[in-house]
Amino acid sequence: MIKKCNQSQELRLTFVKRLSFSIFVSLIVALAFPAIAAPQKHAHATVELISDVDSIQPGQPFKLGLHFKIDKEWHLYWRNPGDSGLEPMVNWILPDEFTVSEFNWPAPKRKTDKDHTNYIYEKSLLLTVNVTPPDALEIGQNVTIKAELDYLICRFSCVPGSGNLSLTLPVSSNKANKSNKKPLFIASEKMVPKTSKSISASAVYEDEQLQLNVMVDSSQTDLEILDFLPITKMVIENSAPFMFTKISLLKQSATFLLYPHRPGLPDTLVGVLVTN
Repeated sequence: MIKKCNQSQELRLTFVKRLSFSIFVSLIVALAFPAIAAPQKHAHATVELISDVDSIQPGQPFKLGLHFKIDKEWHLYWRNPGDSGLEPMVNWILPDEFTVSEFNWPAPKRKTDKDHTNYIYEKSLLLTVNVTPPDALEIGQNVTIKAELDYLICRFSCVPGSGNLSLTLPVSSNKANKSNKKPLFIASEKMVPKTSKSISASAVYEDEQLQLNVMVDSSQTDLEILDFLPITKMVIENSAPFMFTKISLLKQSATFLLYPHRPGLPDTLVGVLVTN
């Protein structure tokens, strides 16, 4: 028996002439914890800065994560919050010549209340970044990374949260140094969109609507598309109902209402496909 589980795939839709666009597709995966820093209790959430390693090596990338434990019935927001809300934001304070990526965002939950839709996280969230230290890093020293965090947490009303977090790691030549938080990073990674070569898509505008057509290859004919989560904000009407319909063995299609107060149509539209 084959057990199926939800996956998600990131779509990068690039607009071309005559209100149509081509799309580059992606999949979802991942979650995990690292290092030693005291958790901070904030407004309806506890947050901790963690690492997937116990020590760092010169020039070797590693991951940091902001790990939230969220109070019951409260939620945080995705990179596109939806019809209201604000995503977590951080200002990193790094040692010289260290570089850090943008957040690796796990797929969110769609939450609809009447005519209001948001993309949220409940219970827990690990937002990871990729960090690369310089090659010329002295073995034996300690390195401190700081994060100035702001976020909005909501239930029936919303409360702003903020905090100054830090984590100190030694510089070592030891490569076998996974931290006890590593399983959290692995789990979070599984929820982050990845590119799929077996799916492609195209779309057209017509009469304030966007029709999204998804093509799968012959190895994916049992694929069912469950949802589309727009990363690009204020293009699609979040709360408008839609459903993917199987047009043929290799093609599925859905029609979305465009957001009526959009500032314009972007050159590129990015989103996440959730599949079976």
